[in-house]
Amino acid sequence: MEIVTKKQTVKERVKAQAFSIIKISDNGAGEADKLAGVEFTVKSKKDIDAYGSWEKAPIAKNAKGQTAKVLVTDKNGQAV
Repeated sequence: MEIVTKKQTVKERVKAQAFSIIKISDNGAGEADKLAGVEFTVKSKKDIDAYGSWEKAPIAKNAKGQTAKVLVTDKNGQAV
């Protein structure tokens, strides 16, 4: 299994709210396949900087101060 990491900096104030993700892959025939079982973990850049790495940083907190869950896509490639 391949692990893909994407770095993105958001300069606006972060608003804690629910979101959804859809993971698709180019199947080589010009169409997209929906991918099930893909994990997404949300971490804060400030925590990554403070802990020194993605691996050591804790999972981000949600609006209620609880650790956010790791999202896993369903058979339709979607996670909420």
